[in-house]
Amino acid sequence: MRHKFELDKIHRFVRQFLNTDAGGFENYDLSLLGLFYESGFGANKYKFYQDKDDISVFALNFFELFIKQFENFLSDKTELEEWGQTTIFSNDFFIMELNKLRVLVHQLSKDMFSCPHFSRDRFIHIKLGTGTISPSPEEAIIIRMINDLSDLIVELGKKIGQLSMNHIPDNKILSEPKELYKPIDPSILIATSYTVPFYNKKIRSTGFLSDKTYLEALSDISTICILAGMYFYNESLSSLIEKEIEVNDVIKKTKTNLERIADVATYEKLRHVYNF
Repeated sequence: MRHKFELDKIHRFVRQFLNTDAGGFENYDLSLLGLFYESGFGANKYKFYQDKDDISVFALNFFELFIKQFENFLSDKTELEEWGQTTIFSNDFFIMELNKLRVLVHQLSKDMFSCPHFSRDRFIHIKLGTGTISPSPEEAIIIRMINDLSDLIVELGKKIGQLSMNHIPDNKILSEPKELYKPIDPSILIATSYTVPFYNKKIRSTGFLSDKTYLEALSDISTICILAGMYFYNESLSSLIEKEIEVNDVIKKTKTNLERIADVATYEKLRHVYNF
C-alpha cells in the first residue's frame, strides 16, 4: 500500500491539472507553475513563456524564486491575519531541505554559465533516451544538477502535501490564545491527524502566498513542487506514476478477496484506512 499512499499524495494536488488528451507528464496543465513563476517582483520578475524552453535558465529562476517566496513560511516568521508575526514550523522542520536547496541552486548558478542555450525539448529527449542524442559534458552537468533539484523538490512537495492531508479543521481551537501555540515540529508527520488554531487565517505578505490561508498555502506549495517535478521529468515521479496501473490492479484484487473473507466491520475499517 506504500505506492498507493504516495500516489494519493500526488493526485490530491495535481488531479485538477490532468488533461486526458495527452500522455505521460504532458498530461498535466502547467499553468499554476507559470503563475508562480511570474509572481516575483523587482529582479525576480520573470516571464514564463519567455523562459520555459531554456531548461537551465528556467530552473535557476524557478528555484531561486521558490526560496525567496516560501522560505519565511517554511522556516521563519509569517504575518498572519489577527495573529501577526507567527513562526508556523519549528526551525528543524524543513531546515535540511532548504539548506540543500540553497547549495544546489548556488552550484547551478555557476555551472549554467559554461553551458550554451539548452532547450527543454533536447533535455527531455536526452532524459528519455530517445534517438541517438547524447549530452555534451556541459549539458550532462546541468542534467545532473536539475535531477538533484527535482528529486529534492518532489520529496519536499510530498512532505508538505502530507501536512495538508493530515490536517483536520477544528473550530473548537480557533479561539486558542497565540501565546499557547508552539511551532509545528517534525513529530507531527508520525501522527494521523493534527490541527492548528490559525488554519483559516490569511497570510498578510506580498508575493504568491498573499491572502492565502495556511491550508491553501500548503496545497499550492505542494502542487507547485509536484508540477515542477513533472516539468523537469523527474525520474522517481515518473516511475511512481507508471506503477499506477499495477497498483490499481493489486488494490482491486485485494478488495475482492477482502469482500469474500472479511466481516463487514473489518472490511469497512480497512477500506477507510487504505482509501480503496
